[in-house]
Amino acid sequence: MIWSDSAPRKFFSLPVRDRLLLAEAVFALAAVRLGLALVRFQRLLTSVEKASVHFRERQLDERPPASRIVWALDAASRRVPLVNSCLPRALAARFLLVRWGYPAELSIGVAKNNDGKLEAHAWVETLGRVVIGESPPGYFSPLAVSKAAGK
Repeated sequence: MIWSDSAPRKFFSLPVRDRLLLAEAVFALAAVRLGLALVRFQRLLTSVEKASVHFRERQLDERPPASRIVWALDAASRRVPLVNSCLPRALAARFLLVRWGYPAELSIGVAKNNDGKLEAHAWVETLGRVVIGESPPGYFSPLAVSKAAGK
């Protein structure tokens, strides 16, 4: 993890709820990154989907706003090594959003850049907007979409 001298002070000055959410984000990102290194993608995606439902928070009336979940993922991804690319962030976002009862759509798309090279990108939408992996509209052609309904 990458820490500045003030990082622990900032962390402990956060409300308890935000500290817990940040810890969940660190765990989700690290678990996804490890999974990407160890298992086939389809198996990892299936595991993420099952785990998000299995660990779904039952007290949905106290759930954090989706924007706060994204904040936690952004903050955690700056400190957990090897997770700042779109795929681990999108998978972790999918897990946390569904865990907290939000609908989440994971998309993976491709495009050819100006040099003719193939680019790939992953993003997550919830409640009608992209929350992780923003890209120019229509640039990537979706290859796969995986939807999960919130409760």
